[in-house]
Amino acid sequence: MSLPVVTFNAPNQRTAIAELVAWCKELDGTVVEKVTMPEPQGLSYPGICNWAFKQVCKRMAGRDFFWIEADSIPLKKGWLAAIEAEWLEAKKYGKEIMWAADYNSPFDLVGGIGVYSGNADHLIADGITDDGFDGWTLRHRNHLIHRSNLIQHSYAHYLPNGDIRRKNEFPPDLPLLRKDAVIFHKDQSQGLIGCVRKGLLHG
Repeated sequence: MSLPVVTFNAPNQRTAIAELVAWCKELDGTVVEKVTMPEPQGLSYPGICNWAFKQVCKRMAGRDFFWIEADSIPLKKGWLAAIEAEWLEAKKYGKEIMWAADYNSPFDLVGGIGVYSGNADHLIADGITDDGFDGWTLRHRNHLIHRSNLIQHSYAHYLPNGDIRRKNEFPPDLPLLRKDAVIFHKDQSQGLIGCVRKGLLHG
């Protein structure tokens, strides 16, 4: 049985989420479950994003799942099956989370898309507001994380001082993609969808 693929359908991302859901279906029939609920008042970034992720963890309690975001684009047919096979192996060694192999040090250490066990709600704290849930998890649960080459993460292009020079753009940044990656995060413009449709990616 395939891993459920789940996202939070935030009000300010409805169009992008709809595009991602349609793309997953078009690519290979993968169905994405959208969790929709009213957002609490008074929370800003990153607290509101952490809250949304935790709602999904609570919804999926007891079930492993793949957390996907609007800017994480599957690249190949069968992407989820490949990830699930590696996940089942990682679980044998006590891993509870499967993330990208990329650190992009020193300015971009983690991206939170990936597989989470059915224990995620217990593993990741409620009410994190000073960092993303992924940064918190990296600091507190690193021993439970399996790093996979199937998932690729690159937030942006950086200046030497750590400021963002520019965010990823596709197709210009296609050389960034690893041949073994089956999903890429972060592509805010969702340009990779068109690239895959046109067959612009390497085999």
